[in-house]
Amino acid sequence: MKKLLLIMLLMIVGGVECICKAQNISREKQEQIINYVNCFYTARYILAHPNLKKENQGIKNKGIDTISIENAYQYAELDRILKANEMKTTVENLTKPLNDRNVEYLESSDEIFEFVYKVADAKGFEKFNIKREDERVLERKILSYIFQNEENSEEQNKPEDKEKGETKVQEQSSEARLPIGFWILLGSVVFCLVVGVAVLFFKLLNCEHELDNKKTSYRNLEKDVDKLKQENKELKDKIKKLEKDRREEKGKESVVTDGTQQEVVNNTVETEENVVESPNLSISEKTVAVSKLVFYYADVDVSDDCFVRVNENKTKKSVYQLNVNQQNFVLIDDEQLYEVKLSRVSSSGITDACEVKGAYQKGKTVSITPGRVVLEDNGKWRIVDKAKIEIK
Repeated sequence: MKKLLLIMLLMIVGGVECICKAQNISREKQEQIINYVNCFYTARYILAHPNLKKENQGIKNKGIDTISIENAYQYAELDRILKANEMKTTVENLTKPLNDRNVEYLESSDEIFEFVYKVADAKGFEKFNIKREDERVLERKILSYIFQNEENSEEQNKPEDKEKGETKVQEQSSEARLPIGFWILLGSVVFCLVVGVAVLFFKLLNCEHELDNKKTSYRNLEKDVDKLKQENKELKDKIKKLEKDRREEKGKESVVTDGTQQEVVNNTVETEENVVESPNLSISEKTVAVSKLVFYYADVDVSDDCFVRVNENKTKKSVYQLNVNQQNFVLIDDEQLYEVKLSRVSSSGITDACEVKGAYQKGKTVSITPGRVVLEDNGKWRIVDKAKIEIK
C-alpha cells in the first residue's frame, strides 16, 4: 500500500512539473486574445441572425468573421466599425460587456489554460445564441495560436554563433529542448494516469472494506447459529425433564387412584356385609376419584408395536381407548365399530394390537381383556401386551 501511494505521489509531481512548463503568457498576447474574442463572438452572434441584414453585410465587408488573432481589431476600432454599420445595440449589449469582463482577467491571472477558459466562457451571454460548441472552437483556436507561436518564436530567436563548437552545443541543446505542446500532452497523459490509479485505488479500498464487512457478518451469523444450537439443546433437555416429571406425576396419580378405587371397593364390600353406608366415603369423593382418570384415543395404525397417532379427544377414526392412569387399552365399545373392524379381522388392522377369538356377528357378545402399554421417552405409547377379544 505504501509503495502504491509513493508511485501515485511521484506521478502527480511529474504531471505538475510537466504542466508548469507552459504556465506563462505575456500581457501583449492576452490583449490580442481578448480582441480576437470580441471579434469572434460579435461575428458569431450577427451571423446567427440572418434577419439582421445590414449587420451581416457590415461583418462580411470588414471580414470580421474570418479575421485572425494577429489581425484582430482592438476594441476601440471594433466599436467604431460596428457603430458605423448601425450595430450600436450589438456593441452595448454584447461586445462592450464582453470586453469589460475579459479586461479584468489581465490583472487576475497569467496561466494559459485558466486565462483562455475564462475569456472564452459564454456564460452570461446565452441570449445571443453562443453555444458550448462555439466556446470549444474558440478555445482550440487560441491554444493552437499560443503553442504554435511559442515554437516559432523559439526557432526565430535561436542565436547564430560563428564558432563551430558553440554552434554544435546550441544545436544539441535545441534538440534536447522539447516543444511546449509536448509538455502539455505529457502532463495530460500523466494526469489521466494519476486519476486512473486513484480510481483503482479507491475501488480496491472499497472492495477490501466490503470484504471485511462480509467476514464480520459471517462471523456474527456463526455466533448466532451456535447460540441457537445451544438454546435448542437446553430446550430439548427441559422438554425431556418435563416429560419425565409428567410420567412420574402420572405414576403417582395412578397409584393414588388405584388405592382410592381399592378403598371404594373395600368400603362397598363392608357396606354390603353390614348393610350400613361407610361414613368415610361420600358421593362427592367418589366423583373426585373417577374424575382423576385420564383417557387418550388412538386409531388403528400401529408401527413397531407403537400407536402411530394418539389424541386427547375422541375422533371419527378413533379405535382404541387408552387409560393413562392404569396404562392399559381396550377397543372402544361401539356396535358400529365392532361390525366394521371385527367382522373383517384379517384386513382391519385389529390384529396388530389385539388377539381375536371367534367370528363376529350381530347379537354376539364381545368380551375384551385390556392390553398393557407404556409411554416411552419419545412420547410414543408402546404395546407391551395385546388386548384379548373373545366373541361368543
